[in-house]
Amino acid sequence: MSLRLRRSPLTAIFPMMVVFNDQVVSNVDFDSNLSDLEFLTRDGSSQALRDFLKEKPVILVITRGYAGSICPFCSSQTSRLINNYQKFVDRGAEVVVVYPLEKPDDTPRLDEFLKSIEIRTNTPAQNPPFPLLLDVELKVVDQLGIRASLSRPATYILDRRGQVRFAYVGRSIADRPSVQALLDQLDQLKLEEQPTTSSAVDKAQPFTLPKNRATSRKTMPSYVPMRRKDT
Repeated sequence: MSLRLRRSPLTAIFPMMVVFNDQVVSNVDFDSNLSDLEFLTRDGSSQALRDFLKEKPVILVITRGYAGSICPFCSSQTSRLINNYQKFVDRGAEVVVVYPLEKPDDTPRLDEFLKSIEIRTNTPAQNPPFPLLLDVELKVVDQLGIRASLSRPATYILDRRGQVRFAYVGRSIADRPSVQALLDQLDQLKLEEQPTTSSAVDKAQPFTLPKNRATSRKTMPSYVPMRRKDT
């Protein structure tokens, strides 16, 4: 039995009503390396996820894809990633968005998806600032185990070595991390990757007396009263 996820028609009319989660933690245990996942580019060529790592973390966003209509949550999420892309760049990260398709004949649906993003951003979206890839026949969706009436929305953050450091799979089509939640995860990842430094106490210099007071009492000459000469 396939899971049917319904959407509210209001979100299609008023995209600002779409609210994503600011407070999220990983809800999937994932210890695999995803750098070998392969997708298709818009011109049909193969593209491996490892090509985008290049010594920087990657935010991999799997949208629901085309399920008979354009998902307003997918277009809202992608448009917000476009509008805030510079914030990810400032943190030294790359964003990769994936649009799953059930069959090759659905490839033209990507243009419809981009058009819906353009409406939300009020800017041309045919060339988004980050890679927008296809998962034709849901091959990667099945590898990740997130199929549900196409794909469940999922977000992964990979470190520079391709290891998954954050994994969130939505329980509904609206259950997705917000842009701020992803930025917070990147900030936390940066803190975790910083080399351990000594504490301020370890770095403190030993206390010494000033030179004019450094002589200890033990080394100070004893006071010997002078004898008066007999007169």
